[in-house]
Amino acid sequence: MRVEFLMKKKLFLRTMKKRVSLILLCFLIITLSCISVPQKRYYLLYYKPVVQTQKSWPFPYTVQLKDIKVLRVYDTPEIIYRYSPNEIEFFNYQLWAVKPNILIEDLIVNHFKEARIFQQFASLNLMDIRPDFWIEGTVERIEKLINNEDVFAHLVMNLQLIHSRSGTVQVNYNTDKIRKVSKKDVVFVVRGLSELMQETINEFIEKINATLSEKK
Repeated sequence: MRVEFLMKKKLFLRTMKKRVSLILLCFLIITLSCISVPQKRYYLLYYKPVVQTQKSWPFPYTVQLKDIKVLRVYDTPEIIYRYSPNEIEFFNYQLWAVKPNILIEDLIVNHFKEARIFQQFASLNLMDIRPDFWIEGTVERIEKLINNEDVFAHLVMNLQLIHSRSGTVQVNYNTDKIRKVSKKDVVFVVRGLSELMQETINEFIEKINATLSEKK
């Protein structure tokens, strides 16, 4: 009788272990299915150019956008945010739709074409003749800044108008712009960066106009 009792007890315990294991497995599957994986979101720099045209425009020059370089740390699909000057972080699910240099080059080309400050303006691959001037630039910062509860869009860049034959810099423009945004969501930071880009290109055009007007 005792042997039979022990065997039944072992069988019962074995059955219970299997049931408990099955219950735990089901619980794990249900838990994992309830965990939502964040969806990737993609962003573009965009604005509709607003330019105050001048009577002297267009200047009788052909101009080519040669290159916009972005510092390597910022030349990434991931949007960067920063709490301090010495530490940066990357959003895993908040991404640029294309790399920042392409976004910025497209903005510059569209802005200059809308402004019509030059007789002809095109990007590097769309001009067969040697231009009179090149435009080059470097982006040092394009990021979201966080300071306690405040959030900012931050843009640091340089733009140059270069005489193609002599290689001399005719216009050199540096900017370090920061704009507080109303909400922490990345889309508001991207809108802020777009506004800063528009201001930057307009100010660059103003410097070009002042320089070339003096040479007339």
